[in-house]
Amino acid sequence: LTFDVEDFISPNSVIALNKVLELLDKYKLPALFFITGYMAEKLTSFPNTVNLLKNHQIGYHTSSHSVHPTLFEFTDVNSYEDAYQESISRETSHINPLTGAVEGKGGILALKALFPMKQITEFRAPGYCWSPPHLEALSSLGITHDFSSNISKAPFRYQGITFHPYPVLG
Repeated sequence: LTFDVEDFISPNSVIALNKVLELLDKYKLPALFFITGYMAEKLTSFPNTVNLLKNHQIGYHTSSHSVHPTLFEFTDVNSYEDAYQESISRETSHINPLTGAVEGKGGILALKALFPMKQITEFRAPGYCWSPPHLEALSSLGITHDFSSNISKAPFRYQGITFHPYPVLG
């Protein structure tokens, strides 16, 4: 089972997340939670939720989910190297959820700080959309598994990343 934990945060979203976590624990079901950097920052105020998440695998869901510029927007430049560097910058930074501006450290660093005993090696892009320079940047930050593509029906490895097909509801 996989779940995306995204930018929005309200008391209801945390209550819903806790209910999901309690059900998974009750039935001893492991899950993989893809958490945005922005949400990781917010979850520091919810230690019970963080404690429940520690029983599961943690993946990364970008520094911000729905903020402009999006992943495709900030990597749509003429230089592969510039796209790579911008990806590194944004994925290790706090992104203002209203303006999209880079404002200090955050992103995957916030997620790793929230779960220091876990290896954060899985990634799922918002909308299942990614770009090669962005994946290369994430690889340099420790990501070794991508759950954002449907290139193949079976997992395959390329350039140090194992690509897993995203789930399809039948």
